[in-house]
Parts: sequence; C-alpha cells; structure tokens
Amino acid sequence: MKGVCLTPENQSSIVIKRNLAQTLYKGQMDDARHLFLQLKAIEPFSMETRGFELELLIKSKKIHDATKLVPRLLDDFPGSAKILWLSGQVRSPIFAPDFQWG
Repeated sequence: MKGVCLTPENQSSIVIKRNLAQTLYKGQMDDARHLFLQLKAIEPFSMETRGFELELLIKSKKIHDATKLVPRLLDDFPGSAKILWLSGQVRSPIFAPDFQWG
C-alpha cells in the first residue's frame, strides 16, 4: 500500500477482516463471532466493523437485533454500500415480515 504506514495493529485488522469475511461466507458462525470480537477490540466504531456486526447478526438469524441496529448504522454511515445493502436484507419480507418502514 503506497503511502500508508502499516502498524502491527493495522496489519492485524486487515488479516482479521479478510478471515472474518471468509468465515461469514462459509457460514462458520462460531469462528466469525470470535473474529468479530477481535476486530471490535481493535476498531470498535469503524464502518467496516459495524458492517460486519450487521452481517453477523443477519447470518446468525438474529433479525430482531439486526432490525434495531439498522437505523443507527444508516445514520452513522449513510454512504456505506454494504450497510445499505444489508439493511435491505433486514427489511426484506423474507427476513422480517413485520418490519415497518418509518
């Protein structure tokens, strides 16, 4: 990465994010939860961390928790394509038939 100083902490979070994405894709929820907690300890309020939190809730079928998180994330990160896409999944009749817009 040209012009970016990679500290051990940055390198660690890059590896954790890559591994977390893979475990979520494979549906390995226990491993994903463990990696998410590691990432949250390093970057608790980053857009990527919060996006992974929402994705983890959705894939763990914790739709009630995901539904409560969506408005906060949309306010905090209105330009995040990942969060917008995941929000659409939460609001989908497939996942949350009782969800009310507004």
